[in-house]
Amino acid sequence: MNIKIYRGQNQIGGCITEITTETTKILVDFGEELIPQTPIDEEEVLRGCDAVFLTHYHSDHVGLHTHIPPDIPIYLGKVAKQILTELTARTDKENLHKVECFRTYAAMQTIKVGE
Repeated sequence: MNIKIYRGQNQIGGCITEITTETTKILVDFGEELIPQTPIDEEEVLRGCDAVFLTHYHSDHVGLHTHIPPDIPIYLGKVAKQILTELTARTDKENLHKVECFRTYAAMQTIKVGE
């Protein structure tokens, strides 16, 4: 298993962490930077991605979710999804459907992605 931190280790916001094995790639968070300072090639980061897990609904963790292609499943905790759905309904209606399609996870739940 390999872990690569794209952003969020030496700055606040813009969190993106990649976890890979020989056959599987997941991302933890896909956040927008609070103060732009570490540009990334989003298409390259998402290439070959099997799933994205979002830790919570703050924009520095979910802010780039609209850039994730629809064939990549996105997971978010149930309450966080409810909050993000309400927020998106009020501020970004054109992307509401995407948030409504997020899958949810719960504590102690097993989710199998790839191997």
